[in-house]
Amino acid sequence: TDPPDFERLAERLREAAAAPRAGLALRGDAVGVSTLEEHGFAFARGALSQAPIGRAFAELWARVPHLVVYDAKGLIGALDLPPRDVGDDPMIGAHLLDPGRTYADVAQAASAVLHRALPDDAAAAADAALRIAGVARAELETRDQLALYTGVEVTLAGALAKMERA
Repeated sequence: TDPPDFERLAERLREAAAAPRAGLALRGDAVGVSTLEEHGFAFARGALSQAPIGRAFAELWARVPHLVVYDAKGLIGALDLPPRDVGDDPMIGAHLLDPGRTYADVAQAASAVLHRALPDDAAAAADAALRIAGVARAELETRDQLALYTGVEVTLAGALAKMERA
């Protein structure tokens, strides 16, 4: 809530921006970020209005080569981000594994795909996004659906976000 906290958070975001892969998830009014399994941090969405945090998050969004974003289309709209292609959208992956469910909430996907309960925490949600993406990719490859996932479904999320923005 004060400038020293903003600088510490901006530094963590800059460190995440240097990672080759990062997971992002919204959970309530918080944004979760994870670059390694079992590690992550979260912050209130409103913190993005603070200049150092907003710039650092924009750098993360633009720079990380492989973003794993739970509900990429929803996150782009909720945070008013420029649409971009992401590497994985675990919500879509979970839905392809079980088309009878929508997995609108990351906790539903964590329960179904990872067989574990998810605490009500954005950092845990970002960590779960990374884990779900790995499990979903492996299972979709086994089912010969990986090309559908990466070439159509995940790409379509970015395109839909661009259309909604327009």
